[in-house]
Amino acid sequence: MRDALGDRAAFLVACDHPTPLALRTHSSDPVPFVYWRPGLSPSGATAMSEAEAARSGCLIGAGHVLLPRALDWIGKGAPCRSS
Repeated sequence: MRDALGDRAAFLVACDHPTPLALRTHSSDPVPFVYWRPGLSPSGATAMSEAEAARSGCLIGAGHVLLPRALDWIGKGAPCRSS
């Protein structure tokens, strides 16, 4: 993949809001996201779920902040960890 995209490529996958089955409506729970770029060490998350997002401690307060923050992570430290 690095050959095709280069060292500055990154991927961000996120949903727009959680909708827990138990509630059957939107909630204010943390929204899971996956961020990947070459050379980034795994965070230790075991799944992409609302519960794992809450346990991770890697929380972005407002959704509109996620993309600018992810763009800032390219070529810098790891998300939600000091580098």
